[in-house]
Amino acid sequence: YEILTCDWSSDVCSSDLIAALLTAATLPVVHAQVTKGTGVAGMNVDKVVEMGQLTQSELADKIKNGWTSVFLVTGGTEIRGPHAIIDVHNTLSTHRAVEAAKRIGKTIVAPTIPFAVSATGGANANQWKAFADGTGGTAPNPGAIQVDSATFKGIVQGAVESLLYIGFKDVFVMGDHGGGQNEMKAVSEEMTAKFAARGDRKSTRLNSSHMSESRM
Repeated sequence: YEILTCDWSSDVCSSDLIAALLTAATLPVVHAQVTKGTGVAGMNVDKVVEMGQLTQSELADKIKNGWTSVFLVTGGTEIRGPHAIIDVHNTLSTHRAVEAAKRIGKTIVAPTIPFAVSATGGANANQWKAFADGTGGTAPNPGAIQVDSATFKGIVQGAVESLLYIGFKDVFVMGDHGGGQNEMKAVSEEMTAKFAARGDRKSTRLNSSHMSESRM
């Protein structure tokens, strides 16, 4: 093995390095073999529960082998005062879901939904109207991103429908932010009632919970 250096910032490379790069370009390409149930080059993904960190084939293999439970987590983006980061809801909810999934086993964690309803620091109806009309200013304390109730419910429902279509049987909808709990519960109840009568999806269950009320 040979370690070669090049000062890219000054666009100066040794002639030996240039020759080595040209030689490497002519060598045959060896493609990594992917074993079923593993990642590229045989990487073991047995302990990976984050859906976003898996490839399509890895996720398909897990579902085929009984990983049919999934956590759909909602966080929140809002101001938390001068002492806490804006992303605290997303950070905590994701961490809690991942650790819980690892303890339970054969459970996947879907990408965290980062927005919720009524974020602290977000505009209320009067504030937004004044801003839109040009009679009011911007947020005195910036940092909140929020969506209205109907939009949030639609996002959660779309995510649930997608997860069911992928092949998951048990979908657990969990939120770390107080805003949006009613919408999550509504989606859970409506979708459970809809799929409970289907003979091919008898094991489908949906449940919603407020993560901050539970301890892990």
